[in-house]
Amino acid sequence: MKRILITVILLIILLISMAITCEDKESENCHITIRFVNNTPKSLYVDYDFDSSDKEISNTKKFYFYKDRKRINCCKENKSALHHGWCYEDALNGSADYFSDLVCVYILDAAVVEKENTSKVIDGYYSALKRYDLTLEDLQRLDWKITYPPTEAMKDVKQWPPYGYGEE
Repeated sequence: MKRILITVILLIILLISMAITCEDKESENCHITIRFVNNTPKSLYVDYDFDSSDKEISNTKKFYFYKDRKRINCCKENKSALHHGWCYEDALNGSADYFSDLVCVYILDAAVVEKENTSKVIDGYYSALKRYDLTLEDLQRLDWKITYPPTEAMKDVKQWPPYGYGEE
């Protein structure tokens, strides 16, 4: 009986250590999360895509949202809305399987998106309140934290509409 108990305890310890080593790990050279802060009275959704800087910037895109995607409520910071299981640095500096030089972040009004679509998947073209085209250097300078509306620190980030235009 003692032997079975010891075996079970060792198995549990092994499983816990495996789970810990498989967790997403952030480090100075590997960021899997971009923090997002909503500084408006509205609830928002954020979406992102990897793109190239040679495309014309606009704020309209086809989005596929699942209803369980987290809303970001007023005055809250969200650490998981722009979370990946791999490093943004790898995607933005060309060391991933594909190359991109921008991560495009779209901010959408949750009330508009939810009003127009009641199915499990929100599928449609929506005009974003804001689009940020962020380079690796932008993200590093911003300490991996973006806000809506943009702060003074974000004025040099490529964005549509331009910084200061119609901000709340």
